[in-house]
Amino acid sequence: PGGTRALGLGNAFVAGRGAEVLFYNPAQIVVARGSAVSVQRIGSVSTLGTFSTLGAFGAVAIGAGVQYLDYQTPYSQPVFTPPPLLTLPGPIESASVAATIAAAIRWKTVRIGAAVKYVEEHVGPTRDASVALDVGAARELGRVTVALVLQNLGPGITIQETAAELPLRVTAGVASPEIRLGTFF
Repeated sequence: PGGTRALGLGNAFVAGRGAEVLFYNPAQIVVARGSAVSVQRIGSVSTLGTFSTLGAFGAVAIGAGVQYLDYQTPYSQPVFTPPPLLTLPGPIESASVAATIAAAIRWKTVRIGAAVKYVEEHVGPTRDASVALDVGAARELGRVTVALVLQNLGPGITIQETAAELPLRVTAGVASPEIRLGTFF
């Protein structure tokens, strides 16, 4: 997850607004400003920290952010740990890092954005890194935002001869920030 706010919305933030949208759809940074810091504890052995900041520079919106996950690998051999196992203790200290830089513009009525990510995985004494690209678009249709993003375009990483492709993800979403449902929503 890109932040606790996005996680609270079911990790469905492709059409969201807020600094953590940097990790979900770079096109949405056109309508979001500010910074966000988030720390999440996953079980008793894993911690995820995120920081993102967004700003406008003329007609271009720019954002930057970092995500850091500290966890233990519950295997005797260093391999990739699937997300459901992040709550389990293990003998191997591990970490994941993703640093993101994004830019977006408004072209007519459509917001278009791209983000470049440096991703690095540490499992015990071994590590590997890669670069990935996210591209997204968003548009207001009446009182709702419609968004589409393609994430993690790029080569995978390898740890001790175990290869893993980056999880290619295509996400579409609709959000309505202007419709109030009640006092707290």
